[in-house]
Amino acid sequence: MGGTAIPVDHAAPDSRAILVEADGQRLLYTGDLRAHGRTAFRFEKMLADERLRGVDWLLVEGTTLGLSASTHGLASEPDVEVRLVDLAREKPDSLLAVAASGQNVDRLVSCFRAAKQTGRLLVIDPYQAYVLMKLQNLSDNIPQFTWDEVRVSFAPHQVDRLKAAGLMDLVCEMSAEGKVTTDQLAQEPGRYVMCVRGGFGTTKVFDKVGAANVVLVWSMWSGYWHRDGCAFREWSEKNGVDAQFVHSGGHAWREDLLRLVEAIAAKETVWVHTDADPDELPGRRS
Repeated sequence: MGGTAIPVDHAAPDSRAILVEADGQRLLYTGDLRAHGRTAFRFEKMLADERLRGVDWLLVEGTTLGLSASTHGLASEPDVEVRLVDLAREKPDSLLAVAASGQNVDRLVSCFRAAKQTGRLLVIDPYQAYVLMKLQNLSDNIPQFTWDEVRVSFAPHQVDRLKAAGLMDLVCEMSAEGKVTTDQLAQEPGRYVMCVRGGFGTTKVFDKVGAANVVLVWSMWSGYWHRDGCAFREWSEKNGVDAQFVHSGGHAWREDLLRLVEAIAAKETVWVHTDADPDELPGRRS
């Protein structure tokens, strides 16, 4: 038995599809993938890959084929960047706070690019800075805490965790390169695009800046926003802040999935991770 990892476009960096070959048969599992991110070229390469043509089994994700299709946001990652630029320009004196996964590198790049286009600095937390540092070999376009346009905002609990992990030297380096304090954020909120995570600790920063000076952007799947205990939603409702939903999902759109199925031309297609009606899907659904 043999396996081959196929690079795909996805919100999680360095994601792979898997081609498994055994007993004279071939199975391709796409995993989560898309064709509208910053590495969309990988999707097109996959469609043109002769090694995958005519596999016996194609297991393909169908997230956007079901009832949740409308919750996955804008058409592409560049569209996210454009919207963030618009928001930053509409409220030039306000902090643009973007709630996004710390591992969504495409989104962090979009935030950096939006900040640069509007004359702002990108603010990240130590975890995000660490993730970006570890992934810097993937692309020269991944922002780093050592860059002049990037600042790091420290929460006490994050420093404690880094200390426990034996990374205090890295904490000191981050601080020396470009620490930004809550006071600085409050004094000049319009100077920053801040990538935020977590919950009530971050809303305390918003309180210091002032609700009237915060443009809150929810940049994840909308389902997470409506879950019980979402600190950002509770803060926005309490303070009368209309959060902006600016997101592009990590799952391929219907038309791209159908292009994939047609290009691979598998003997059997099995759809997974979907609540779509089986009768409306090409092939069959598990």
